[in-house]
Amino acid sequence: KQNTAGQWIQFDLGQQRLVAGTVIQPRNGNSQYVTEYTVSTSVDGKSWTAIPGTYTGSNNGVTENRFAGGELIPANFVRIIVKKWGGHISLRADVLITVGKGIPVIKKIIDRS
Repeated sequence: KQNTAGQWIQFDLGQQRLVAGTVIQPRNGNSQYVTEYTVSTSVDGKSWTAIPGTYTGSNNGVTENRFAGGELIPANFVRIIVKKWGGHISLRADVLITVGKGIPVIKKIIDRS
């Protein structure tokens, strides 16, 4: 009911997956959309790690955002945290996961802080 930066949508992946990024799309009609967001991940739903970077969306079409350097993050939960929007905060979203034997790089992200 309110449009404020910091609102988020959370995805429960059902089990630990290797997350490669996110995909967002504006609401049908293109008058309500997210233009900038951040991503946080968690393995337990309690402790969250902010993924480096700010990601973009638009008012038309699907926007796919992969993590920098092709990094794969082990996570059970993913949050998209809204920073900027047009009209009203509204989006369709999904999480990009890798299947198979990808190599997680969570240590690499922690070392950057």
